[in-house]
Amino acid sequence: MTKSIYRIASEITSGIKYTILLMIAVVIIALMIILLFVIYGVIIDWLGIDEHYDKNIPTEIFKIKETRSNGFKVEYFVISNPPNNKSLLKKTIEKYNFQTQPIDTIKRYDTYKRKFYRETECIARNYEEGKPYSTTSCRVYYESNGLGQQVRDHKSLVNTYFHRDWDNWNMPHRGHQYGYQYKDLKVKEININIDSFYIKHSRN
Repeated sequence: MTKSIYRIASEITSGIKYTILLMIAVVIIALMIILLFVIYGVIIDWLGIDEHYDKNIPTEIFKIKETRSNGFKVEYFVISNPPNNKSLLKKTIEKYNFQTQPIDTIKRYDTYKRKFYRETECIARNYEEGKPYSTTSCRVYYESNGLGQQVRDHKSLVNTYFHRDWDNWNMPHRGHQYGYQYKDLKVKEININIDSFYIKHSRN
């Protein structure tokens, strides 16, 4: 009788141990799958790959907002079908900038910044500040604050800026800095002579 009880208890214990080990294995597998997705996302983000890019469709840029305040000017744009190659994306945006940013306007501000967003159904060329989103998914994800469309709720794809460097205004580079930032990666910033820099790039 005692042996039977011991055997039953042993089988129950073994079953519990097996269940626990199985649960641990499931959790580990689930964590590994999540980790793989995270790594995949990081690689895709680093390479700048976008599966929606179509090389047969032109890339277009649309201005959706502008703000000015105390020597600062910020313009907001959406890009339809942005290139999946970071170098080509940079070339496309900088070409657009030098074609649409008059040098006199750049010199007028201490900081002249442009923010570019990938065009989606939630932030499109017909963007209207404060207007309710047209789709349920956009409302659920972005309109929790009840303020309607707000560009600040979206993550920019590229940021560029010209900045007047007052500390080095008499230096050979004539006191300007140019910055280019892809997503949330480190800003690539250089000191420049605004006149020669602008003329050189506007001809490309």
